[in-house]
Amino acid sequence: MSAEPLRFIHAADMHLERPLTGLGPVPEPLRSKLIDAPFEAARRVFETARLEKVDFVVLSGDIVQPVEAGPASIVFLVEQLTALGDAGIPVYWAGGRRDRFHQWPKAAVLPDTVYRTGARDLRCHPFYRKGEVAALLQVGGYQGRVALDPEAYRVDSPSVPLIAVGYGDLKESPEAGNPVTYWALGGRHLSQTENLEHTLIHYAGSSQGRLPAESGVHGCALVVISPDGKLELEQVACDAVQWVRREIRMTQTMSRRKLERQLVELTRDVMAQGHKDPQLVQWSVTGSDRVSWSSPSVAEEILVMLRRRFDTSVADLWISGMEFQHAEKFPVPVLEPETLAADFFEVVQQLRGGSEWLQELAKRLEEFPQVEEAVKELLSTSPEQQQEVLQQVAYLGIDLLGAHQSLADEQAQDAQSLREAS
Repeated sequence: MSAEPLRFIHAADMHLERPLTGLGPVPEPLRSKLIDAPFEAARRVFETARLEKVDFVVLSGDIVQPVEAGPASIVFLVEQLTALGDAGIPVYWAGGRRDRFHQWPKAAVLPDTVYRTGARDLRCHPFYRKGEVAALLQVGGYQGRVALDPEAYRVDSPSVPLIAVGYGDLKESPEAGNPVTYWALGGRHLSQTENLEHTLIHYAGSSQGRLPAESGVHGCALVVISPDGKLELEQVACDAVQWVRREIRMTQTMSRRKLERQLVELTRDVMAQGHKDPQLVQWSVTGSDRVSWSSPSVAEEILVMLRRRFDTSVADLWISGMEFQHAEKFPVPVLEPETLAADFFEVVQQLRGGSEWLQELAKRLEEFPQVEEAVKELLSTSPEQQQEVLQQVAYLGIDLLGAHQSLADEQAQDAQSLREAS
């Protein structure tokens, strides 16, 4: 092996065809930054490769869907890959589920320094440095629903580092005798690493989070393999807009008014930290079992209040969402008998512990194809997820049916006081 360390960038799941979602209306000054965020994040990935003067770049799938992306995305990517080629940095691209190389426009010619491997294909690429092979790259495209077989990437007794580039999950953990030094994988939007004694498995994650669920830092991995085989990985932040999830815990005596004041103060604290890029803040309130007002409708009211408060104060911060995280138990409101709320809650309680309610719901919604598909998808989830949905139904139903009006007298008075205070 060469006396110089091997250095490369590992990136994946750029999804240049996909915008940010889950935002609602946003202020005008922020819109262009949100639209450009996927491109800016990808640009930062490729810029990192040039600034670090790496040996090569590996892309582990789902970079762009050529038809959905449109000409602007294709032109952008060609320009970025050409700039890498001009800098003498080759790119090894494993096609993911979305890349679809057969739909790539003929007019968008990629430089000779880009090596693509399509679906259900596996190719071995030697990387040369100063006329000698410095690494071997086994690059495999999307294998359909079949998990990746570690043994398919095996090369007998390689004398240089062996890099496996693929898209999807491994069928099983590689055995100790597998010669792969580093598994560069894609298909997961959040960065994940499994450091085994004999190898390292890494999902680069997306370069830019698209949803509130994709909070935290996104970017690419800078991988360094020393001459003695020691491997170092540094996660490089490249996202142009960051989703931030913050939690606040309620106490039993906290009023809605006090909660709102704390949310305003904590949002100001986030602003004061001075981030260079826009932040999309999702607030989650935990420790709440007050079905009288910790409900979806109240969450929407508080969200509207926060957005109005911070709409014009700063262009680079936006409240993307507000939710109450209830305890894992069902709500137990005190309900007057023979009311719609009481009847509803009795039915919900009877449905707990089984999936028959979903099957019955699927039958009743056959004439509504869009909703029917959602129910069928829910039927395929775990029993725990189904019960979680039923719990949300319970809270929403109690809220919509005005259950706070049928609480015990003392609780009803407390609920009324909270509403008036807010």
